[in-house]
Amino acid sequence: MNIKGRTAFVTGGNTGMGRAIILNLAAHGANVCIGYFDFEEEAFKLVEEISKTGVNAKAYKINIADEQNVIGVMQEVNKDFGELCALVNCAGMTKVIPHQDLYAMTSELWDKIYAVNVKGTFFCCREAKPLLDKQGGCIVNIASTAGLNGKGSCIAYACSKAAEINMTRSLARVFAPTVRVVAVAPGLVQTNFTKAMEAERFTKLAKETCLERLVTPEEMADVVGSLIYGTDILTGITIAADGGRVF
Repeated sequence: MNIKGRTAFVTGGNTGMGRAIILNLAAHGANVCIGYFDFEEEAFKLVEEISKTGVNAKAYKINIADEQNVIGVMQEVNKDFGELCALVNCAGMTKVIPHQDLYAMTSELWDKIYAVNVKGTFFCCREAKPLLDKQGGCIVNIASTAGLNGKGSCIAYACSKAAEINMTRSLARVFAPTVRVVAVAPGLVQTNFTKAMEAERFTKLAKETCLERLVTPEEMADVVGSLIYGTDILTGITIAADGGRVF
């Protein structure tokens, strides 16, 4: 798919992996919509940076767990750009809780994590569909290897990502043939969020991969980009992009 001159929306697009994806898509000529919830300053700095390259960019504050807010933002995108070639659901939520600490995994936390990672992703896909249908497009859901192996930051997060992977399969059938829906499952990615982890754990996890290193945000952006503009045949699949730790 040729994305030059068309428009892509990335939730969580102002920092970390989302920011790298935004820059990748803009470098390939796409107009970009930067969805953000926190770190507003970073969102507007990114808009300024991208606008200097001649590509149109706009930031939208969005709470993906709020159905009406998602509806309103997608209506704004429609007014501003008229269509979408891609939606990347990068926004997510978790809380680090040891899996064996069962009572720390409260009902409130389950609801918050599912509201963002599952319901929020669904709302964004649903409301983006009419914009993607206009000229055809692609949705990429950023899942996690936690959804494949049941590990990760907490049990609710792992379960929510498994649900997101299964939802990708369901929506691929529903949105076909105009819109492709795929998922990418990264392992630990080197972002500001993960920098707070101990260097020892980084080293341990890197050694558990076939490539003996962790994935960078830019490498994740390359994977996401290849699924959007590099092929028009893949749909319903989940790619584990973690350097060969989870098969």
